[in-house]
Amino acid sequence: MSNVRDWVKEAVTKEMEETGSVPLKAVLVRGDSEVIPVLFAGLNKEQVYQALKRVVRDVDPDVVYVISESWVVTANKDIPNEEADLIVPSEHPDRVEVVVIQELTPTGTCFMRADIEEVSGRRCIGEFEEIDVPYSLMKGPLADIFPEEKKIRAS
Repeated sequence: MSNVRDWVKEAVTKEMEETGSVPLKAVLVRGDSEVIPVLFAGLNKEQVYQALKRVVRDVDPDVVYVISESWVVTANKDIPNEEADLIVPSEHPDRVEVVVIQELTPTGTCFMRADIEEVSGRRCIGEFEEIDVPYSLMKGPLADIFPEEKKIRAS
């Protein structure tokens, strides 16, 4: 799977270099070689998540990659969560623009993040950082992307 992960990161890096942006999309992988791209033109993120869940149930992939640009803010441990949550990342003065790739499997997820930088007037991305998270700790709209029976078979 790591060679597919590397291929996805290389493809996203190349897309950013060539076009200056990375639209929201998904890549589904079945078996060792079947790759299915899924584009979501004109949908907001919530609509994308709902559509993607239906596609995953129909296609039954082994791995799902969700790719998008996003804003992130590093948490300040001195500010209580209630206050920190009042400012959305896209409006926060300390925000950083990133490309995020989330690799989802029935047993867990890997978050990959690379900062978007301006180099000679062009947008490009740096090296990807990776964080592995077991499925039991996953939260958010994609935490239940795989049907329960697939998660059970994989554990």
